[in-house]
Amino acid sequence: MHLTLRKYVLVCQNLAYEHARSSYCGHPFCNIYQFDSELVENVIAKLKRGKSSWIILHVSICSTVTHALLPCILSKLFNLMMHIGHVPPNFGQSYTVPILKGSCNPYGKSVTVEDFRGISISPVISKVLEHCILDRYGIFLKSSDNQFGFKKESSCAHAVFALRSAINHYVALGTTVNVCAVDLSKAFDKMNHMVYS
Repeated sequence: MHLTLRKYVLVCQNLAYEHARSSYCGHPFCNIYQFDSELVENVIAKLKRGKSSWIILHVSICSTVTHALLPCILSKLFNLMMHIGHVPPNFGQSYTVPILKGSCNPYGKSVTVEDFRGISISPVISKVLEHCILDRYGIFLKSSDNQFGFKKESSCAHAVFALRSAINHYVALGTTVNVCAVDLSKAFDKMNHMVYS
């Protein structure tokens, strides 16, 4: 009986969500959110040279030095993608390259999988789009205060401080605190990076 009631509640929540989504029109699209060639040119100028992702589409980016038309074309392309709500799948593709970890000496011992870390190399044009979106739509992109990774002015030290504060709070109340930690440092090395179409 309890399971049936729970299923009923989930179905009702799902129907309410679908109803709200069908009438959702989003934030009004204003000209201030459009990408212009000046923004694209500034983003390209701020990209770090010498990074491995700079290799891909190097010819296109180098042409910005000699031809001012590329930022204009890219801004029109990015605006069109935002207007129709579709980003080509190639923008999300990357390839993973194994890099030997700095602490490993390949001549001192036999090298194993654990001695490598992978880096993903993405097309530069997708990085330009990403930075343009962050510039124009950054005010709409909020995340939880409990997320510490991949955020500006946030690090592992902040996560450790939050954990210690929570533990100290419950210990001060005389409560037993049980902590379970999972080390995911090897998860990247173990997962399958092959893309199947």
